[in-house]
Amino acid sequence: EIYDPRSGTFAGTGALLVPGGSSDVTGKLGNDALSLDDGRALLLVQKHRHRMGPEWDLQAYDPATGRFSSQGTIESANEAEAPVRFLQQPDGHIVIVGASLTPSVTPTQDMSVFWIDWPTIQPTKIGTISGCGTVVAVQLASGDRIAVLCRPSGLSASVVLFDLASGATSWIAVPMSPGAAALVRLADGRLLAAGGSEPTTLSLVDPATATAMPAGIVDTAPASPASWPETANTSVTVLADGRVLILSGSKASVWDPATGTATSIPGPIASRDGHSATLLDDGQVLIFGGTTWAADKGIPPPPAVELFNPDAIP
Repeated sequence: EIYDPRSGTFAGTGALLVPGGSSDVTGKLGNDALSLDDGRALLLVQKHRHRMGPEWDLQAYDPATGRFSSQGTIESANEAEAPVRFLQQPDGHIVIVGASLTPSVTPTQDMSVFWIDWPTIQPTKIGTISGCGTVVAVQLASGDRIAVLCRPSGLSASVVLFDLASGATSWIAVPMSPGAAALVRLADGRLLAAGGSEPTTLSLVDPATATAMPAGIVDTAPASPASWPETANTSVTVLADGRVLILSGSKASVWDPATGTATSIPGPIASRDGHSATLLDDGQVLIFGGTTWAADKGIPPPPAVELFNPDAIP
């Protein structure tokens, strides 16, 4: 579907080349999409599963024709349903970062990195980050490296700097609470990592000096009974003015890099788990997807999409 923020409505597209229909195929975890400079959209769709793991189909959607075209296949090395993510470089080239679970008695999570040739949009594997696990990655300002937030044990955390030319890696230990994690690049090139819940801890990572330091705490403690899902996966979105919107469940905060402090603000209508929060061209943030619950347990059901207006906060 295509969402138009001007009208607040959804419109259907043509069918994917590999539609869903089985509990083990398309529509499971990890589908991702990216807007291309030529107006098309690039999508990763879980194609099908076999004994060695799922395959991902790289498809381009052309809004002029309403049709999808296959651009190649990326195959996982195992049975894990690990998510795959796009990163777009400053020159328009695209990198795909995806996790795969190495089969063993004690599994270790590895992350594969693919280069997408432009404009043919053909994927080529360029390296692996061993023992990483989660897929939380951002493009560095220099364009020649990416940063990946790794949490193999669920307790310790590191930011791995991956060189796209050589495949070399360097690891930076990051102080962080246990739980879900998120990572964004700030305007000055530093990275803000958020992790855990009740509360969520923030860390600043400087790729230039390969150092990390605590950057504050965000209150995400549940305000409702324990059975109510007030806290969930955390999203971090850099706003047009450089501040950072942090959403977790039905809680919201804005972190200011100038002061290094976070301020609580009124949260969204719905408590969300696994949502996305995307900055639009007009400066608003589109909050979409995930599993939702009405924050006040009321009816009617919460909206599928919400818009956050940064101008409404001081």
